[in-house]
Amino acid sequence: MIRKVKTGDLEAVVDIYNQAVEARFQTGFTERINPADRVDWLNGHTGNDYPMFVYETGDVVVGWLSISPYRGGGGLHSAERLRSVILFTLLTRAEV
Repeated sequence: MIRKVKTGDLEAVVDIYNQAVEARFQTGFTERINPADRVDWLNGHTGNDYPMFVYETGDVVVGWLSISPYRGGGGLHSAERLRSVILFTLLTRAEV
């Protein structure tokens, strides 16, 4: 089931993101992130401006997708990031 993200999904979303960091080709970031450092980021995706969705199998979040504003610095442009996240989500679902 696909649904909008909830604050209780933070740990699962970060775990999945860190898998992408470790794979080194699905995100522009190279350092693992900590759930406590991402609370504001997740809260920024609970509205309608930059939504985030999760894919659940049973009660387990197995993939996620977010739309983010452009940000300068260490990351990729949001469109490139979006393509990476979609690819990761598709690969995750293919393994289920």
